[in-house]
Amino acid sequence: AISVLQSLRWPVLAVAIATAVWLFGERERLWYPDLSAMSTVSAAEADIDILGADFKVINDKLKDQFQLDYGMEVSSVNKGKFQEAGIKAGFVIVKINNQAIRSIDDIKEVLNEALNTNDKFKVLNIAGVYPTGKVSYYAVNVGE
Repeated sequence: AISVLQSLRWPVLAVAIATAVWLFGERERLWYPDLSAMSTVSAAEADIDILGADFKVINDKLKDQFQLDYGMEVSSVNKGKFQEAGIKAGFVIVKINNQAIRSIDDIKEVLNEALNTNDKFKVLNIAGVYPTGKVSYYAVNVGE
């Protein structure tokens, strides 16, 4: 049973432990998992901070202005890959690596794919538009 619990991700693991304690009445003897075994999540997963930017879903005004159905606005740029590439706040990301970007999860997914590729070039090819109407393309190296 312990090996099964160790293979679970943290939120599921916590529920499984609480349930096991309740079911088997082992209130005095709680099992605390070895969290080092849970570090199978790749470094690429969830580390969107390397981009150095904050994002928000585009509002209806921007959708109407540029006739877009979706996109994520870069609300701020700090030290990171976006700043190195020259991406400025206000840029609306429409596609990354030819995939439609509708949410922060879409950005994370594309970043994870780029970082976990066997290709030596780990790049985000970003297409979008600035509030001025200028369409721009960026190749952001996320491999270094």
